[in-house]
Amino acid sequence: MLLAIAVSAFATGCNEAEPQMSNSAPTEERQVAASPITTDETASEILVQGTTFAAKFSKATGTLDSLIYAGKPVLVDGKGPKLNAFRAIVNNDGWAYRNWFRQGLFDMKHEVIGKPSVVKNADGTLTLAFLVRSQGKNAGELKGDPMIQYGSATNGIPTKIEIGRALGEEDLAFTTQQIWTVYPDGSIELAANITSNKPGFDLPRLGYTLDVPADLKNFVYYGRGPQENYADRESGAFIGIYASPVAKQMTNYTKPQEMSNHEDVRWCVLADSQGEGVLFIASEGAFSAQALPVTALDLLFASNPFKLEEKVANSTATTLNLDVGVRGLGGASCGPDTEKRDKVFAAPTDFGFIIRPIHSGSDLIKLANVSPAGAVPISVTRNELGVVSVASKKADAKILVSVNGAPETLYTGTIPFKNGGTISARFESQPGIKTEMSFPKIEKVRTQVVYASSENSGSEAAANLTDGDPSTMWHTAYSVTQADYPHEIDFDIGEVKKIKGVSYLPRQDGGVNGDVKGYEIYVSNDGKTWGEAVAKGDFSSDKAEKRVLFASPVDARYIRFRAMSSQTGTIYGAGAEFSVLEN
Repeated sequence: MLLAIAVSAFATGCNEAEPQMSNSAPTEERQVAASPITTDETASEILVQGTTFAAKFSKATGTLDSLIYAGKPVLVDGKGPKLNAFRAIVNNDGWAYRNWFRQGLFDMKHEVIGKPSVVKNADGTLTLAFLVRSQGKNAGELKGDPMIQYGSATNGIPTKIEIGRALGEEDLAFTTQQIWTVYPDGSIELAANITSNKPGFDLPRLGYTLDVPADLKNFVYYGRGPQENYADRESGAFIGIYASPVAKQMTNYTKPQEMSNHEDVRWCVLADSQGEGVLFIASEGAFSAQALPVTALDLLFASNPFKLEEKVANSTATTLNLDVGVRGLGGASCGPDTEKRDKVFAAPTDFGFIIRPIHSGSDLIKLANVSPAGAVPISVTRNELGVVSVASKKADAKILVSVNGAPETLYTGTIPFKNGGTISARFESQPGIKTEMSFPKIEKVRTQVVYASSENSGSEAAANLTDGDPSTMWHTAYSVTQADYPHEIDFDIGEVKKIKGVSYLPRQDGGVNGDVKGYEIYVSNDGKTWGEAVAKGDFSSDKAEKRVLFASPVDARYIRFRAMSSQTGTIYGAGAEFSVLEN
Protein backbone atom coordinates (compact mmCIF):
# COMPACT_ATOMS: atom_id res chain seq x y z
CA MET A 1 0.00 0.00 0.00
CA LEU A 2 1.12 3.57 -0.70
CA LEU A 3 1.12 4.60 2.96
CA ALA A 4 3.30 1.64 3.84
CA ILE A 5 5.73 2.76 1.12
CA ALA A 6 5.65 6.30 2.55
CA VAL A 7 6.27 5.13 6.12
CA SER A 8 9.19 3.10 4.83
CA ALA A 9 10.47 6.27 3.21
CA PHE A 10 10.41 8.01 6.62
CA ALA A 11 12.86 5.43 7.90
CA THR A 12 15.14 5.49 4.86
CA GLY A 13 14.96 9.20 4.07
CA CYS A 14 13.91 8.40 0.49
CA ASN A 15 11.26 10.12 -1.61
CA GLU A 16 8.94 7.91 -3.60
CA ALA A 17 7.82 9.37 -6.92
CA GLU A 18 4.22 8.62 -7.93
CA PRO A 19 3.31 6.71 -11.10
CA GLN A 20 1.79 8.80 -13.87
CA MET A 21 -1.45 10.37 -12.68
CA SER A 22 -3.81 12.83 -14.31
CA ASN A 23 -3.68 16.43 -13.12
CA SER A 24 -7.40 16.82 -13.82
CA ALA A 25 -9.86 17.00 -10.93
CA PRO A 26 -10.81 13.56 -9.54
CA THR A 27 -14.36 12.44 -10.19
CA GLU A 28 -14.85 9.37 -7.97
CA GLU A 29 -17.83 9.85 -5.63
CA ARG A 30 -17.12 9.89 -1.92
CA GLN A 31 -18.26 6.69 -0.22
CA VAL A 32 -20.20 7.42 2.97
CA ALA A 33 -21.13 5.07 5.77
CA ALA A 34 -24.77 4.25 6.44
CA SER A 35 -24.74 5.33 10.10
CA PRO A 36 -26.42 8.70 10.70
CA ILE A 37 -24.74 11.84 12.05
CA THR A 38 -25.91 13.15 15.41
CA THR A 39 -25.62 16.72 16.63
CA ASP A 40 -25.80 18.50 19.95
CA GLU A 41 -25.37 22.18 20.78
CA THR A 42 -24.08 24.03 23.80
CA ALA A 43 -23.86 27.78 24.26
CA SER A 44 -20.40 27.79 22.69
CA GLU A 45 -20.10 24.68 20.50
CA ILE A 46 -21.82 22.49 17.96
CA LEU A 47 -20.99 18.83 18.59
CA VAL A 48 -21.13 16.44 15.62
CA GLN A 49 -20.69 12.67 15.92
CA GLY A 50 -20.69 9.57 13.77
CA THR A 51 -19.78 5.95 14.39
CA THR A 52 -16.05 6.54 13.90
CA PHE A 53 -15.56 10.25 14.52
CA ALA A 54 -16.38 13.19 16.79
CA ALA A 55 -16.04 16.88 15.87
CA LYS A 56 -16.62 20.19 17.63
CA PHE A 57 -17.30 23.49 15.87
CA SER A 58 -16.88 26.79 17.71
CA LYS A 59 -19.79 29.21 17.58
CA ALA A 60 -17.39 32.03 18.47
CA THR A 61 -14.77 31.54 15.71
CA GLY A 62 -16.67 29.47 13.13
CA THR A 63 -13.95 26.85 12.94
CA LEU A 64 -13.49 23.14 13.52
CA ASP A 65 -12.08 23.19 17.05
CA SER A 66 -11.65 19.45 17.62
CA LEU A 67 -11.61 16.31 15.46
CA ILE A 68 -11.21 12.73 16.64
CA TYR A 69 -11.00 9.74 14.29
CA ALA A 70 -11.47 6.26 15.81
CA GLY A 71 -10.62 7.62 19.25
CA LYS A 72 -7.44 9.41 18.09
CA PRO A 73 -7.27 13.25 18.04
CA VAL A 74 -5.99 14.58 14.72
CA LEU A 75 -6.27 18.28 15.68
CA VAL A 76 -4.91 19.98 18.78
CA ASP A 77 -7.97 21.01 20.77
CA GLY A 78 -8.84 24.64 20.01
CA LYS A 79 -6.24 24.86 17.25
CA GLY A 80 -8.32 23.87 14.26
CA PRO A 81 -8.23 25.59 10.85
CA LYS A 82 -8.33 29.40 11.08
CA LEU A 83 -7.72 32.03 8.43
CA ASN A 84 -4.05 33.03 8.36
CA ALA A 85 -2.12 35.73 6.49
CA PHE A 86 1.24 35.77 8.31
CA ARG A 87 4.63 34.15 7.79
CA ALA A 88 8.13 34.67 9.16
CA ILE A 89 9.87 37.32 7.08
CA VAL A 90 12.82 36.87 4.76
CA ASN A 91 15.35 39.59 3.97
CA ASN A 92 14.01 39.77 0.42
CA ASP A 93 10.64 40.94 1.72
CA GLY A 94 12.08 44.44 1.46
CA TRP A 95 9.88 47.03 3.11
CA ALA A 96 6.60 45.17 2.52
CA TYR A 97 6.70 43.23 5.77
CA ARG A 98 6.41 46.35 7.92
CA ASN A 99 2.80 46.72 6.79
CA TRP A 100 2.13 43.10 7.84
CA PHE A 101 3.04 44.05 11.40
CA ARG A 102 1.18 47.37 11.25
CA GLN A 103 -1.97 45.44 10.34
CA GLY A 104 -1.47 42.94 13.16
CA LEU A 105 -1.29 39.86 10.92
CA PHE A 106 0.94 38.16 13.50
CA ASP A 107 -2.02 37.90 15.93
CA MET A 108 -5.48 37.88 14.38
CA LYS A 109 -8.78 37.49 16.17
CA HIS A 110 -11.68 35.63 14.55
CA GLU A 111 -15.31 36.22 15.43
CA VAL A 112 -18.58 34.95 14.00
CA ILE A 113 -20.95 37.61 12.68
CA GLY A 114 -24.61 36.79 13.15
CA LYS A 115 -26.04 33.35 13.84
CA PRO A 116 -24.52 30.12 12.46
CA SER A 117 -26.65 27.91 10.22
CA VAL A 118 -26.87 24.14 10.78
CA VAL A 119 -28.76 22.08 8.20
CA LYS A 120 -29.28 18.31 8.05
CA ASN A 121 -29.42 17.29 4.40
CA ALA A 122 -31.49 14.54 2.80
CA ASP A 123 -28.34 12.66 1.73
CA GLY A 124 -27.24 12.20 5.35
CA THR A 125 -24.67 15.00 5.37
CA LEU A 126 -24.62 18.00 7.68
CA THR A 127 -23.94 21.58 6.60
CA LEU A 128 -22.68 24.28 8.97
CA ALA A 129 -22.30 27.86 7.75
CA PHE A 130 -20.53 30.73 9.52
CA LEU A 131 -19.75 34.31 8.53
CA VAL A 132 -16.39 35.13 10.15
CA ARG A 133 -14.62 38.46 10.56
CA SER A 134 -10.83 38.20 10.98
CA GLN A 135 -8.58 41.12 11.88
CA GLY A 136 -5.32 41.81 13.66
CA LYS A 137 -5.79 42.78 17.29
CA ASN A 138 -3.18 45.54 17.43
CA ALA A 139 -0.71 47.30 15.19
CA GLY A 140 2.86 46.16 15.80
CA GLU A 141 6.35 47.36 15.08
CA LEU A 142 9.20 44.88 14.70
CA LYS A 143 12.16 45.76 16.90
CA GLY A 144 15.63 44.69 15.78
CA ASP A 145 14.43 45.40 12.26
CA PRO A 146 16.36 43.26 9.73
CA MET A 147 16.36 46.13 7.23
CA ILE A 148 18.73 47.96 9.63
CA GLN A 149 22.33 47.35 8.61
CA TYR A 150 24.34 44.71 10.43
CA GLY A 151 26.58 46.25 13.05
CA SER A 152 23.65 47.86 14.86
CA ALA A 153 22.81 46.92 18.45
CA THR A 154 20.81 43.87 17.36
CA ASN A 155 22.71 43.12 14.11
CA GLY A 156 19.37 43.20 12.33
CA ILE A 157 17.95 40.26 14.30
CA PRO A 158 14.29 40.76 15.34
CA THR A 159 13.96 40.92 19.13
CA LYS A 160 10.27 41.60 19.78
CA ILE A 161 7.05 43.03 18.39
CA GLU A 162 6.18 46.31 20.08
CA ILE A 163 2.40 46.43 20.41
CA GLY A 164 0.72 49.68 19.36
CA ARG A 165 -2.81 50.95 18.85
CA ALA A 166 -5.88 48.74 18.66
CA LEU A 167 -6.92 48.21 15.04
CA GLY A 168 -10.31 49.46 13.83
CA GLU A 169 -12.72 49.79 10.94
CA GLU A 170 -10.26 51.62 8.70
CA ASP A 171 -7.65 48.86 9.00
CA LEU A 172 -7.34 45.61 7.07
CA ALA A 173 -10.04 43.07 7.94
CA PHE A 174 -11.21 39.85 6.27
CA THR A 175 -14.79 38.61 5.99
CA THR A 176 -15.07 34.92 5.19
CA GLN A 177 -18.11 32.81 4.44
CA GLN A 178 -17.08 29.40 5.82
CA ILE A 179 -19.25 26.42 4.94
CA TRP A 180 -18.42 23.03 6.46
CA THR A 181 -19.98 19.83 5.13
CA VAL A 182 -19.73 16.76 7.37
CA TYR A 183 -20.14 13.29 5.83
CA PRO A 184 -21.21 10.14 7.73
CA ASP A 185 -17.77 8.54 7.20
CA GLY A 186 -16.09 11.44 9.05
CA SER A 187 -14.91 13.34 5.99
CA ILE A 188 -15.22 17.10 6.50
CA GLU A 189 -15.18 19.59 3.65
CA LEU A 190 -14.47 23.32 3.96
CA ALA A 191 -15.62 25.73 1.27
CA ALA A 192 -14.64 29.33 1.98
CA ASN A 193 -15.06 32.62 0.20
CA ILE A 194 -12.55 35.16 1.56
CA THR A 195 -12.99 38.91 1.02
CA SER A 196 -11.42 41.98 2.60
CA ASN A 197 -11.87 45.74 2.83
CA LYS A 198 -8.46 46.28 1.20
CA PRO A 199 -8.31 43.97 -1.84
CA GLY A 200 -5.03 45.50 -3.05
CA PHE A 201 -3.14 44.78 0.19
CA ASP A 202 0.11 42.85 -0.39
CA LEU A 203 0.05 39.78 1.90
CA PRO A 204 2.75 37.31 2.91
CA ARG A 205 0.31 34.41 2.47
CA LEU A 206 -3.42 33.64 2.52
CA GLY A 207 -4.98 30.41 3.68
CA TYR A 208 -5.61 28.39 6.82
CA THR A 209 -3.35 27.35 9.67
CA LEU A 210 -3.96 24.52 12.13
CA ASP A 211 -2.09 22.44 14.71
CA VAL A 212 -1.85 18.65 14.56
CA PRO A 213 -0.62 16.53 17.52
CA ALA A 214 3.12 15.92 17.46
CA ASP A 215 2.73 12.12 17.46
CA LEU A 216 1.49 12.45 13.88
CA LYS A 217 5.12 13.08 13.03
CA ASN A 218 5.29 11.78 9.46
CA PHE A 219 4.52 14.08 6.52
CA VAL A 220 3.56 12.77 3.07
CA TYR A 221 2.45 15.02 0.22
CA TYR A 222 1.76 14.91 -3.51
CA GLY A 223 3.20 18.11 -4.95
CA ARG A 224 6.47 19.81 -5.78
CA GLY A 225 9.58 18.66 -3.94
CA PRO A 226 11.52 17.31 -2.27
CA GLN A 227 13.21 20.66 -1.52
CA GLU A 228 11.28 23.73 -0.41
CA ASN A 229 9.78 25.73 -3.26
CA TYR A 230 7.83 28.96 -3.77
CA ALA A 231 5.89 30.64 -6.58
CA ASP A 232 9.12 32.12 -8.00
CA ARG A 233 11.38 29.19 -6.96
CA GLU A 234 9.55 26.10 -8.21
CA SER A 235 10.72 25.08 -11.68
CA GLY A 236 13.47 22.85 -10.28
CA ALA A 237 11.09 21.03 -7.91
CA PHE A 238 9.20 18.23 -9.61
CA ILE A 239 5.73 16.92 -8.82
CA GLY A 240 5.69 13.56 -7.06
CA ILE A 241 4.89 11.89 -3.77
CA TYR A 242 7.43 12.78 -1.08
CA ALA A 243 7.73 11.72 2.54
CA SER A 244 9.79 12.70 5.56
CA PRO A 245 9.49 13.18 9.31
CA VAL A 246 8.09 16.63 10.10
CA ALA A 247 11.36 17.51 11.89
CA LYS A 248 13.26 16.91 8.64
CA GLN A 249 11.17 19.55 6.89
CA MET A 250 13.29 22.24 8.61
CA THR A 251 15.68 24.12 6.31
CA ASN A 252 19.05 24.99 7.87
CA TYR A 253 19.25 28.72 7.24
CA THR A 254 21.96 30.65 9.09
CA LYS A 255 19.20 33.00 10.27
CA PRO A 256 15.90 31.04 10.55
CA GLN A 257 13.15 32.54 8.43
CA GLU A 258 10.16 31.50 6.33
CA MET A 259 10.96 28.02 5.01
CA SER A 260 9.86 24.64 3.69
CA ASN A 261 6.82 25.61 1.63
CA HIS A 262 5.68 23.26 -1.16
CA GLU A 263 3.72 24.43 -4.20
CA ASP A 264 1.11 22.64 -6.36
CA VAL A 265 0.17 20.22 -3.59
CA ARG A 266 -2.87 18.07 -4.40
CA TRP A 267 -3.01 16.38 -1.00
CA CYS A 268 -0.93 15.89 2.13
CA VAL A 269 -0.93 13.52 5.10
CA LEU A 270 0.20 13.66 8.72
CA ALA A 271 0.42 10.19 10.29
CA ASP A 272 1.94 8.32 13.20
CA SER A 273 4.38 5.41 12.88
CA GLN A 274 1.47 2.95 12.54
CA GLY A 275 -0.06 4.83 9.63
CA GLU A 276 -2.95 6.36 11.62
CA GLY A 277 -3.64 10.01 10.88
CA VAL A 278 -5.33 12.56 8.70
CA LEU A 279 -5.45 13.44 4.99
CA PHE A 280 -6.02 16.95 3.55
CA ILE A 281 -7.17 17.20 -0.09
CA ALA A 282 -7.19 20.42 -2.13
CA SER A 283 -10.68 21.38 -3.30
CA GLU A 284 -9.51 23.95 -5.86
CA GLY A 285 -7.02 21.66 -7.64
CA ALA A 286 -3.95 22.43 -5.53
CA PHE A 287 -2.77 24.41 -2.53
CA SER A 288 0.54 25.43 -0.99
CA ALA A 289 1.46 23.29 2.02
CA GLN A 290 3.96 23.66 4.86
CA ALA A 291 4.35 21.36 7.90
CA LEU A 292 6.81 22.40 10.63
CA PRO A 293 7.33 21.58 14.32
CA VAL A 294 7.68 25.31 15.08
CA THR A 295 5.58 28.42 14.47
CA ALA A 296 6.19 31.45 12.27
CA LEU A 297 7.01 33.51 15.37
CA ASP A 298 9.55 30.88 16.46
CA LEU A 299 11.28 31.29 13.10
CA LEU A 300 11.07 35.08 13.26
CA PHE A 301 12.78 35.45 16.62
CA ALA A 302 15.39 32.65 16.44
CA SER A 303 18.79 34.25 15.90
CA ASN A 304 20.35 31.01 14.59
CA PRO A 305 19.38 27.36 13.92
CA PHE A 306 20.67 26.18 17.30
CA LYS A 307 18.04 28.33 19.02
CA LEU A 308 15.37 26.20 17.32
CA GLU A 309 16.80 22.79 18.21
CA GLU A 310 15.23 22.70 21.67
CA LYS A 311 11.87 23.90 20.33
CA VAL A 312 11.92 21.19 17.66
CA ALA A 313 12.93 18.51 20.16
CA ASN A 314 10.17 19.52 22.61
CA SER A 315 7.49 20.33 20.07
CA THR A 316 3.98 19.24 21.09
CA ALA A 317 2.35 20.07 17.77
CA THR A 318 2.94 20.34 14.04
CA THR A 319 1.83 23.63 12.50
CA LEU A 320 0.27 22.90 9.12
CA ASN A 321 -0.37 25.76 6.70
CA LEU A 322 -2.64 25.18 3.70
CA ASP A 323 -2.70 28.25 1.48
CA VAL A 324 -4.28 29.75 -1.59
CA GLY A 325 -0.86 31.25 -2.15
CA VAL A 326 2.39 32.21 -0.46
CA ARG A 327 4.31 35.32 -1.52
CA GLY A 328 7.33 34.58 -3.69
CA LEU A 329 10.78 35.16 -2.23
CA GLY A 330 11.82 37.85 -4.71
CA GLY A 331 15.24 39.47 -4.77
CA ALA A 332 14.73 42.78 -2.99
CA SER A 333 17.84 42.40 -0.80
CA CYS A 334 19.98 42.96 -3.89
CA GLY A 335 17.50 43.44 -6.72
CA PRO A 336 13.84 44.05 -7.59
CA ASP A 337 10.86 43.20 -5.41
CA THR A 338 8.80 40.07 -5.99
CA GLU A 339 6.97 40.12 -9.33
CA LYS A 340 3.26 40.95 -9.06
CA ARG A 341 2.31 37.52 -10.44
CA ASP A 342 4.10 35.91 -7.48
CA LYS A 343 2.48 38.10 -4.82
CA VAL A 344 -0.64 37.35 -2.79
CA PHE A 345 -3.32 40.00 -2.37
CA ALA A 346 -6.35 40.34 -0.08
CA ALA A 347 -8.69 40.17 -3.09
CA PRO A 348 -11.88 38.04 -3.15
CA THR A 349 -10.77 34.40 -3.15
CA ASP A 350 -12.38 30.96 -3.08
CA PHE A 351 -10.51 28.29 -1.14
CA GLY A 352 -11.19 24.96 0.47
CA PHE A 353 -10.04 21.47 1.35
CA ILE A 354 -11.37 18.07 2.41
CA ILE A 355 -10.27 16.33 5.61
CA ARG A 356 -10.40 12.50 5.73
CA PRO A 357 -9.17 9.84 8.18
CA ILE A 358 -6.42 7.41 7.18
CA HIS A 359 -5.43 4.11 8.78
CA SER A 360 -2.66 1.57 8.47
CA GLY A 361 -2.80 0.14 4.96
CA SER A 362 -4.96 2.97 3.55
CA ASP A 363 -4.72 3.53 -0.19
CA LEU A 364 -3.94 7.25 -0.30
CA ILE A 365 -4.55 7.66 -4.01
CA LYS A 366 -8.03 6.18 -3.70
CA LEU A 367 -8.84 8.21 -0.58
CA ALA A 368 -7.62 11.41 -2.21
CA ASN A 369 -9.55 10.76 -5.42
CA VAL A 370 -12.66 12.70 -4.39
CA SER A 371 -14.21 15.95 -5.50
CA PRO A 372 -15.90 18.53 -3.29
CA ALA A 373 -19.61 17.80 -3.19
CA GLY A 374 -20.92 19.95 -0.34
CA ALA A 375 -22.55 23.35 -0.20
CA VAL A 376 -20.56 26.30 -1.51
CA PRO A 377 -20.53 29.95 -0.42
CA ILE A 378 -22.13 32.84 -2.22
CA SER A 379 -19.80 35.80 -2.63
CA VAL A 380 -21.25 39.25 -1.91
CA THR A 381 -18.68 41.96 -2.66
CA ARG A 382 -18.74 45.72 -3.18
CA ASN A 383 -16.26 47.70 -5.28
CA GLU A 384 -14.88 51.18 -4.58
CA LEU A 385 -17.77 52.76 -6.53
CA GLY A 386 -20.32 51.16 -4.21
CA VAL A 387 -21.58 48.53 -6.65
CA VAL A 388 -22.40 45.12 -5.16
CA SER A 389 -21.86 41.88 -7.09
CA VAL A 390 -23.24 38.48 -6.07
CA ALA A 391 -21.61 35.34 -7.45
CA SER A 392 -20.95 31.66 -6.81
CA LYS A 393 -18.98 28.74 -8.27
CA LYS A 394 -22.26 26.83 -8.54
CA ALA A 395 -22.94 26.94 -12.27
CA ASP A 396 -26.33 28.24 -13.43
CA ALA A 397 -27.67 28.38 -9.87
CA LYS A 398 -30.54 30.76 -9.16
CA ILE A 399 -29.64 33.19 -6.36
CA LEU A 400 -32.25 35.13 -4.38
CA VAL A 401 -31.23 38.42 -2.78
CA SER A 402 -32.78 40.71 -0.18
CA VAL A 403 -31.72 44.35 0.17
CA ASN A 404 -32.11 45.91 3.61
CA GLY A 405 -34.78 43.41 4.63
CA ALA A 406 -36.96 43.79 1.53
CA PRO A 407 -38.63 40.68 0.01
CA GLU A 408 -36.28 38.36 -1.88
CA THR A 409 -35.91 38.78 -5.62
CA LEU A 410 -33.95 36.84 -8.23
CA TYR A 411 -30.44 38.27 -8.66
CA THR A 412 -29.98 39.41 -12.26
CA GLY A 413 -27.21 42.00 -12.11
CA THR A 414 -25.12 44.33 -9.98
CA ILE A 415 -26.74 46.41 -7.23
CA PRO A 416 -25.87 50.10 -6.59
CA PHE A 417 -25.15 50.23 -2.86
CA LYS A 418 -23.07 53.30 -2.07
CA ASN A 419 -25.20 54.31 0.91
CA GLY A 420 -24.60 50.98 2.64
CA GLY A 421 -26.85 48.57 4.49
CA THR A 422 -27.31 44.80 4.47
CA ILE A 423 -27.64 42.39 1.57
CA SER A 424 -28.49 38.72 2.05
CA ALA A 425 -28.24 36.06 -0.63
CA ARG A 426 -29.09 32.36 -0.88
CA PHE A 427 -29.54 29.69 -3.47
CA GLU A 428 -33.19 29.21 -4.40
CA SER A 429 -32.69 25.48 -3.81
CA GLN A 430 -31.09 25.94 -0.34
CA PRO A 431 -33.34 28.03 1.92
CA GLY A 432 -31.37 27.14 5.08
CA ILE A 433 -27.96 28.53 4.05
CA LYS A 434 -27.71 32.29 3.63
CA THR A 435 -24.88 34.75 3.08
CA GLU A 436 -25.46 38.15 4.69
CA MET A 437 -23.09 41.09 4.31
CA SER A 438 -23.34 44.57 5.80
CA PHE A 439 -21.56 47.53 4.22
CA PRO A 440 -21.01 51.04 5.61
CA LYS A 441 -21.79 54.12 3.59
CA ILE A 442 -18.99 54.96 1.17
CA GLU A 443 -17.65 58.37 2.14
CA LYS A 444 -14.68 58.55 -0.22
CA VAL A 445 -15.25 60.30 -3.52
CA ARG A 446 -13.26 59.38 -6.62
CA THR A 447 -10.86 62.20 -7.40
CA GLN A 448 -8.33 63.19 -10.03
CA VAL A 449 -5.07 65.07 -9.53
CA VAL A 450 -5.06 68.22 -11.66
CA TYR A 451 -1.98 69.98 -10.27
CA ALA A 452 1.10 69.13 -8.21
CA SER A 453 3.73 71.70 -7.26
CA SER A 454 6.38 68.95 -7.16
CA GLU A 455 6.43 65.25 -8.01
CA ASN A 456 8.81 62.51 -9.03
CA SER A 457 7.21 61.88 -12.40
CA GLY A 458 6.71 58.24 -13.33
CA SER A 459 6.66 55.74 -10.48
CA GLU A 460 6.20 58.40 -7.78
CA ALA A 461 3.78 60.78 -9.52
CA ALA A 462 1.05 62.63 -7.61
CA ALA A 463 -1.57 60.56 -9.48
CA ASN A 464 -0.61 57.64 -7.22
CA LEU A 465 -2.46 59.41 -4.39
CA THR A 466 -5.78 58.55 -6.03
CA ASP A 467 -5.10 55.11 -7.56
CA GLY A 468 -6.54 53.13 -4.63
CA ASP A 469 -3.27 51.24 -4.19
CA PRO A 470 -1.46 51.95 -0.91
CA SER A 471 1.71 50.29 -2.20
CA THR A 472 2.29 53.15 -4.65
CA MET A 473 3.11 56.69 -3.58
CA TRP A 474 3.61 60.34 -4.45
CA HIS A 475 7.03 61.80 -3.68
CA THR A 476 8.36 65.27 -4.44
CA ALA A 477 11.23 65.63 -6.90
CA TYR A 478 14.75 64.51 -5.97
CA SER A 479 16.45 66.29 -8.87
CA VAL A 480 18.02 69.73 -9.09
CA THR A 481 14.47 71.08 -9.39
CA GLN A 482 13.58 69.86 -5.89
CA ALA A 483 11.38 72.28 -3.96
CA ASP A 484 11.03 73.07 -0.27
CA TYR A 485 7.76 73.24 1.67
CA PRO A 486 4.98 74.04 1.23
CA HIS A 487 3.99 71.43 -1.39
CA GLU A 488 0.57 71.70 -3.02
CA ILE A 489 -1.65 69.17 -4.80
CA ASP A 490 -5.07 70.03 -6.27
CA PHE A 491 -7.82 67.44 -6.71
CA ASP A 492 -10.98 67.54 -8.89
CA ILE A 493 -14.01 65.46 -7.85
CA GLY A 494 -15.87 66.17 -11.11
CA GLU A 495 -18.83 68.14 -9.76
CA VAL A 496 -19.81 70.20 -6.75
CA LYS A 497 -20.52 67.93 -3.75
CA LYS A 498 -21.05 68.48 -0.05
CA ILE A 499 -17.67 67.59 1.48
CA LYS A 500 -17.17 66.88 5.18
CA GLY A 501 -13.41 66.24 5.20
CA VAL A 502 -10.39 64.49 3.71
CA SER A 503 -8.04 61.64 4.58
CA TYR A 504 -4.29 61.24 4.10
CA LEU A 505 -2.38 57.94 4.20
CA PRO A 506 1.40 58.25 4.66
CA ARG A 507 3.71 56.19 2.45
CA GLN A 508 3.35 52.48 3.29
CA ASP A 509 6.63 51.10 1.94
CA GLY A 510 8.39 51.34 5.31
CA GLY A 511 10.20 54.60 4.62
CA VAL A 512 9.52 57.84 6.50
CA ASN A 513 11.15 60.37 4.18
CA GLY A 514 8.46 62.87 3.18
CA ASP A 515 5.73 61.88 5.65
CA VAL A 516 3.68 65.05 6.06
CA LYS A 517 3.29 66.69 9.47
CA GLY A 518 1.79 70.19 9.08
CA TYR A 519 -1.13 70.59 6.63
CA GLU A 520 -3.74 73.03 5.35
CA ILE A 521 -6.89 72.18 3.35
CA TYR A 522 -8.58 74.56 0.90
CA VAL A 523 -11.71 74.20 -1.27
CA SER A 524 -12.92 75.83 -4.48
CA ASN A 525 -15.78 75.61 -6.95
CA ASP A 526 -13.80 76.78 -9.98
CA GLY A 527 -10.23 75.66 -9.18
CA LYS A 528 -9.05 79.29 -9.17
CA THR A 529 -10.55 80.99 -6.13
CA TRP A 530 -9.56 79.26 -2.88
CA GLY A 531 -10.16 81.62 0.03
CA GLU A 532 -9.15 80.72 3.59
CA ALA A 533 -8.17 77.24 4.73
CA VAL A 534 -11.14 75.15 5.91
CA ALA A 535 -8.85 73.01 8.10
CA LYS A 536 -5.28 73.07 9.34
CA GLY A 537 -3.16 71.20 11.88
CA ASP A 538 -0.48 68.54 12.41
CA PHE A 539 -0.71 64.83 11.59
CA SER A 540 0.53 62.23 14.05
CA SER A 541 3.76 60.48 13.06
CA ASP A 542 2.37 56.92 12.82
CA LYS A 543 1.49 55.21 9.54
CA ALA A 544 -2.27 54.99 10.08
CA GLU A 545 -4.69 56.82 7.79
CA LYS A 546 -5.36 60.40 9.02
CA ARG A 547 -8.92 61.77 8.84
CA VAL A 548 -9.50 65.53 8.83
CA LEU A 549 -13.13 66.55 9.41
CA PHE A 550 -14.18 70.14 8.71
CA ALA A 551 -16.00 72.21 11.32
CA SER A 552 -19.07 71.90 9.04
CA PRO A 553 -19.60 70.37 5.55
CA VAL A 554 -18.82 72.61 2.56
CA ASP A 555 -19.94 72.62 -1.08
CA ALA A 556 -16.94 72.25 -3.36
CA ARG A 557 -15.61 70.62 -6.52
CA TYR A 558 -11.87 71.20 -6.02
CA ILE A 559 -9.75 70.36 -2.96
CA ARG A 560 -6.22 71.68 -2.32
CA PHE A 561 -3.90 69.75 0.00
CA ARG A 562 -1.07 72.02 1.17
CA ALA A 563 1.68 70.13 3.00
CA MET A 564 3.42 72.58 5.33
CA SER A 565 6.18 70.45 6.92
CA SER A 566 7.50 66.90 7.20
CA GLN A 567 7.71 64.57 10.19
CA THR A 568 11.49 64.29 9.79
CA GLY A 569 12.29 67.94 9.04
CA THR A 570 13.40 67.31 5.42
CA ILE A 571 12.21 69.30 2.42
CA TYR A 572 10.51 66.28 0.81
CA GLY A 573 6.83 65.41 0.75
CA ALA A 574 5.27 61.99 0.20
CA GLY A 575 2.06 60.03 0.65
CA ALA A 576 0.33 56.82 -0.41
CA GLU A 577 -3.33 57.90 -0.71
CA PHE A 578 -5.43 61.06 -0.43
CA SER A 579 -9.23 60.88 -0.33
CA VAL A 580 -12.12 63.31 -0.20
CA LEU A 581 -14.95 62.44 2.20
CA GLU A 582 -18.51 63.17 1.07
CA ASN A 583 -21.09 64.16 3.68
